[in-house]
Amino acid sequence: MKYLIFWITGLLTLSLLSMPDYLSSATWTVDSLNTIGCNQSKTTFSTTVSGYTGGNERFRTIVDQAGLRYMDEDAGKPSIGNGSYPWRLYARSSGGPTTGTWPLAENTPVTVHFMFIAGPGGATVFDREIVLSQCNGGTITSDQVLMDKPIVNPRLFRVPL
Repeated sequence: MKYLIFWITGLLTLSLLSMPDYLSSATWTVDSLNTIGCNQSKTTFSTTVSGYTGGNERFRTIVDQAGLRYMDEDAGKPSIGNGSYPWRLYARSSGGPTTGTWPLAENTPVTVHFMFIAGPGGATVFDREIVLSQCNGGTITSDQVLMDKPIVNPRLFRVPL
């Protein structure tokens, strides 16, 4: 039994030592809603990435409406690093399964998540939620950051004995 405890303690120590100290401080801001429409690629935004340091973070965009998921895209690493990115909404499921079929329903709110994830299929490290009043002539009714927490290695926090 004591060998099992020693083995588990060793594995935990190695896993903590191999974690990077700091994974992400990248943020993704929506500067403007440029066009809006219910069909694919008709809703476009101007966005800005800041705080990206060339790490493993990847863009992920999710579009939900009335309980259906229309887009779940893992768009890979930021191609230019920090700076401006045009962004559009369309059918994509490279980040996960979708359940809705375009076009979006008229007169129904649309929720869009602009996220950074920690590597392919990784945990969310930043999440900005935009709510559009509707896809047919709507506006942004909510813009909030749901998660903006750098992931810090727990080994940086020392507890005095």
